[in-house]
Amino acid sequence: MAEDRNTLLGVLAVQRGFASAADVLAASVSVSMDPMRSLADELWESGVLQRPRAQELEGLAEQQIAACGGDLDKAIEANGGTAVLQEGFRRGDGAAPVVPPSAASDFGDEDDEPTRVLDWDRAARKTVEGNKK
Repeated sequence: MAEDRNTLLGVLAVQRGFASAADVLAASVSVSMDPMRSLADELWESGVLQRPRAQELEGLAEQQIAACGGDLDKAIEANGGTAVLQEGFRRGDGAAPVVPPSAASDFGDEDDEPTRVLDWDRAARKTVEGNKK
């Protein structure tokens, strides 16, 4: 169930321009070590999204699930399905819009740094550590 929700989060993130398909893939690798973890949280912790944008993504997912009567598969398909992610790779999108620092300051959270660093090392460490368990 959490994996399906994370698929929806990934589709919405790419579709709305919050993250690139590559960002979603990297976050998915990290989340695969802890399937109950939210993709939005991983995108935030890896610096792809600022916290308010991650929360907005979670809210969008909830809205889409509700609009589809609680059916995650329908919500994923209603938003273009995994084809959205495939199209992102086909385009080769490596970058996504970033919330400008002025917008982040409106939320008063100094931890929300406007950064686009994709932490491949962090994802790889989690993968290696997860395989050792």
